[in-house]
Amino acid sequence: MKKMLLGVDVSAVARLRVHGIYDTPDPVTLIQLAQTGGADFVTMHLTLDRCYIHDRDVRLARELNHATFNIAIAPHEELLALTLALAPQSVCLIPENSGVGLNIVEMCPIIEQFSRKLSDSDCNVGVFIEPDPAQIHCALECGIKRVILNTTEYAKESARDCFSSNEYFNKIVTAAQLAYDCNLQVGAMGGLDYHNIQDIAKLAPLSFVEIGHSIISRSIICGLSQAVSTMKAAISTARNNELSK
Repeated sequence: MKKMLLGVDVSAVARLRVHGIYDTPDPVTLIQLAQTGGADFVTMHLTLDRCYIHDRDVRLARELNHATFNIAIAPHEELLALTLALAPQSVCLIPENSGVGLNIVEMCPIIEQFSRKLSDSDCNVGVFIEPDPAQIHCALECGIKRVILNTTEYAKESARDCFSSNEYFNKIVTAAQLAYDCNLQVGAMGGLDYHNIQDIAKLAPLSFVEIGHSIISRSIICGLSQAVSTMKAAISTARNNELSK
């Protein structure tokens, strides 16, 4: 079983900046700390309203961390133009402000257009989708090579101690295997934390997970570097335990 990569979304800390008098905390300064803790890549979510992450943030992050920087944007022309100018290593297409995945079945022409333009700029393009076979097949049709499955509903059920017995987890298992069989790179994100990551980390088709809120929240208590190290250890333990069975 291959190593599972951990991506850390530092966008959550920018919400604190909105409520402060000064221009702090600066999400860019957290990138090095996340990498020290073992983050394999970092993500910033840039929205049309620039409510949290600013253009300045993504520009600096790109300059400092091209090889490991991932930008998440909604499929809007304004955000596409900025992303093409930045030419980050990878791009994830997600809804503007929503806890659900993109319905690319209904947006296939737009997604295909964005994917082509970004790929032409040597960006590794991914889409954040629901764990639904129809969405996966559509991603293939659009030329997408990387899908990120939404685990939000699984996370909600996990909080009720349902874990792998819940129907949402089973959907993730099925979708992850289908995407893997279609030669897609498969990841997961949405509500993942230090507890519900255990079952997700055991899924062999998944090559990466992306986590933001729970790591940023834990870092308030123990520091970001330690928070990332703890998450990496949790993933490795679950992975190794599965291999030893």
